[in-house]
Amino acid sequence: MKSVVLNVVFLLALFGLSANAFSQNWELLPVKTSIKLNDVYFFDRDTGFACGDKGLILRTTNGGFNWQTVVSGVNDKLANIFFVNRNLAYITGFVGNGTFLKSTDGGNSWQNVSLNKPDTRSAGVWFTSPSTGFYALGNKFYQNSVIYKTINGGLNWDTVFKGKEWITYLYFLDENFGFATASGSDIYHTKDGGNSWDTIHFQCDMWMSGIHFFNKDTGFVSGLDMGSNCMSIMKTIDGGKSWVNVADSGAARLYFKNPGMAYAIYPDTSGQGILMKSTDSGNNWFVEPTPKNMNISICFPENEIGYVVGDSGYIAKYSKKHVLTGNVKFKSNGVSAGFVKIFSYSKQQKSLLIDSVSLSAAGEFTMNNVLPGKYLLYAQADIALYPTAIGTYFGDKELWQEAAILEVYGADTFICNINLSETNNITAGSASISGVVVSLDGTRAGTSPIKDVDVTLKKVPGGEIKKDKSNDTGYYNFENLPLGNYMIYIDIPGLPMDSLVPVEIKEKDSNVKHINFGVDSIGIHPDVSLSVFNTKELLIGTFPNPVLDLLKIHLPETSDYLAELIDVNGRTVKSVKSQLTNEINIDISDLPPSIYVLKVKQNQRVGLIKVLKL
Repeated sequence: MKSVVLNVVFLLALFGLSANAFSQNWELLPVKTSIKLNDVYFFDRDTGFACGDKGLILRTTNGGFNWQTVVSGVNDKLANIFFVNRNLAYITGFVGNGTFLKSTDGGNSWQNVSLNKPDTRSAGVWFTSPSTGFYALGNKFYQNSVIYKTINGGLNWDTVFKGKEWITYLYFLDENFGFATASGSDIYHTKDGGNSWDTIHFQCDMWMSGIHFFNKDTGFVSGLDMGSNCMSIMKTIDGGKSWVNVADSGAARLYFKNPGMAYAIYPDTSGQGILMKSTDSGNNWFVEPTPKNMNISICFPENEIGYVVGDSGYIAKYSKKHVLTGNVKFKSNGVSAGFVKIFSYSKQQKSLLIDSVSLSAAGEFTMNNVLPGKYLLYAQADIALYPTAIGTYFGDKELWQEAAILEVYGADTFICNINLSETNNITAGSASISGVVVSLDGTRAGTSPIKDVDVTLKKVPGGEIKKDKSNDTGYYNFENLPLGNYMIYIDIPGLPMDSLVPVEIKEKDSNVKHINFGVDSIGIHPDVSLSVFNTKELLIGTFPNPVLDLLKIHLPETSDYLAELIDVNGRTVKSVKSQLTNEINIDISDLPPSIYVLKVKQNQRVGLIKVLKL
């Protein structure tokens, strides 16, 4: 190997890195974890990933407002994320048998493709194409690294480099021209796709870490102090033959969004990560204050939108702040009392409530410091003053799935006017429809009621609607309904319904009950078997099931019971009261084939079983 020795003059003065206040462009994001996060990557302004200790992988599709955990299948310390394209990605880890994860579906799922090297630590990874990539491993003492190369998408790996030091990062401009940073004040350089490597040695004792090259001539590398008070960010304009010191802080990570904007993360003596920024092609650097000095990795999918992650589940977002303003009207007049809520827009998860502001006497509202993103706006009048006004989304729609998505990017101010809808009177009748809205646990059993959920009843055809909100027990109720067909909608921003629920009222004075809905993290599920009871479960059995004519119900003890059979529309189609018995027989031969729910009550105990009628 060729060896180039460089003499670099280091200045020991830092930049006054103890900033007390952070830039107002940075905002902490809500994350439900305290696990250390080690890397972050975003495709675009909305979709990104973070990885961390204990095998944690997080995914967001709405700019960081919501994060979902993605199963990694490992419990190792995950450290580096590398996306080859929108579908193909890899994650390496510091701890394990050379932890190496692969995804072929855009990060939705991951498989362990580790090389099964005992007591090794994964380091850098870089793919120049879906087929060609490089991957570095070292031993558990962070020594004796090996760089492997694949030309068939990871099916086979060949050794292309061995060294005594620890390889921290890999960086390639194309399939031939690349670098590897290492401990021991060295970086390694290949011009032939890893077949041979030249050594670039820095005289001062540093752990070489961050690296970035714009082209084959101009690039940056950073070194961290290894006890000799030497650390630096250095620049080359001749492909690494000579280097100029541009900062005396050193950096664990270097990130260039473009030649004019760069970031570096400097770990101070306590191990905390301080963010630095350059706006002149890396020639000068200054401290960029962030909400917490615990930054470990950074990614800017756009010039004005960026993310940092770090210790204790810390994620912060950098962005320009925007102003939303507008007015809310009802029957062409300003609504003098009410509120406007703004939700982060999500398709398959509950949207996060970002803010809520009251309306002025003229029906006007203003929201300041709104981050870039996609949102839903929802306005509601004071029902005491406007009893016929319906809560309405931006775009003048009653349901979130029909609402206009507000995309807040670019402009400083956005004008958002909302016209509230009016309840269309449904001709009075004597029937009713009711049910509950409950949260679901992992077994799809109703666990607890959800209150203040908007429930919409729409007559079909005609389109007349009624609105109700679930109460403290999750219960909703529509009364004084005429005969006819109806649809029920549960409106929780971001959560889709499995299906619409049609309900038919055929007879006067009908009380259609148990049109129930279960809510979990991915959607709203109609299920007449769901309910909420402050009771213990009643264990019951049925035979036969499926059943053609006579349904036999086995009960746990001799007692008084009420057995009800409920159809898919929530109507009770059979009801039997029995006293001092431990078995009930119900003749269902007259019922059409379908799925029913058997509900048996004994005092404060309730049992539910689905029954298939043949």
